Amino acid sequence: MNNVQQICFTLQLIQGDGEGWKCNQLGLISQVVPPAHLATWATFIVEFNLCFVDPKEHKKAAALLNHGKVVQTTSVRNFIDLVQEKCDLAHYNNVGMRQDIIEARLKLDLARCGES
Repeated sequence: MNNVQQICFTLQLIQGDGEGWKCNQLGLISQVVPPAHLATWATFIVEFNLCFVDPKEHKKAAALLNHGKVVQTTSVRNFIDLVQEKCDLAHYNNVGMRQDIIEARLKLDLARCGES
């Protein structure tokens, strides 16, 4: 796909709160001279992130992990997925650190199973 095709395809996938923005961008991209942020995939991604990504997202995820706010309240699989997601957002890429967080926050009876 070329840049315009890739951008249009991505815009078509946007739903919910982003519908208005999507429709506006689709209208702009069809202009004879579209805005600069619709010229390339890289400039589109920058504009998209400015509109939809919380610039403090990684700090918030790190704070949740560091202050013990991410704890197991559902299945082990869902908990591990949640920890992985928050670690990704916080840029915690060390596997050992992730394992320590998971082990420290597992429900007590489940954590003991791993010790035997």
